[in-house]
Amino acid sequence: NSTFDNDTSARQADYAALTCNWNSNYLCPWQARGGLSTFYIWQTGTDDWQKLTVLVDSDNASVTFDPPMIVKYTHSGTSSNSGKNYDDSSFYLEYGGFGDLWGVPSYCVSTTTGEKTNCASSGTRWVNEFVVPATSIVTLAGGTTEYVVKPLLEVEQTMPKTSSTSVCTGAGLSLGGVSLPSASDFVSPVSDVGTKPTVTGPPTIVSGEKKGS
Repeated sequence: NSTFDNDTSARQADYAALTCNWNSNYLCPWQARGGLSTFYIWQTGTDDWQKLTVLVDSDNASVTFDPPMIVKYTHSGTSSNSGKNYDDSSFYLEYGGFGDLWGVPSYCVSTTTGEKTNCASSGTRWVNEFVVPATSIVTLAGGTTEYVVKPLLEVEQTMPKTSSTSVCTGAGLSLGGVSLPSASDFVSPVSDVGTKPTVTGPPTIVSGEKKGS
């Protein structure tokens, strides 16, 4: 309603920006994002993003949380998992708390072959291009405060499938007297457990008290 007492030209302009182009008797709220310089959205409902969840302390005061810390890291080293050279490249990493340092470039590999593959494919996992070495120095974004990166909480090593066994033997690896199993080594357990019995009645109660029929 644009007729109340404190109506202003600025308010009229905002009202016009929200007016639906297909019917001037209606307002289209989604036009606020492009038509207004400042706007607020209030939404409520049963979903998580429609509710406010607050952690309070023993005095019933809201507990505040710091946003993730953004730090600048400059990599040193020419090797990477994909073969790209990231030497002297800078990255802005996000530190979200103990054990959470994100932002290193990554890609997807097949869990079967270990080769690089499309991330939309099934049976894939993310692999970081490189590991930030222990005791590396990072700088708070927009400032001069420096932090030291501690070693990883977990270390993972993936063994990719080689093109042929000659790669292993050429590197001096040998299985000795052990031979690799094959499908012909599989023995069906049916011969050991016998044939499936024919069930003619209800199961026998081993222990406990029968309830109902």
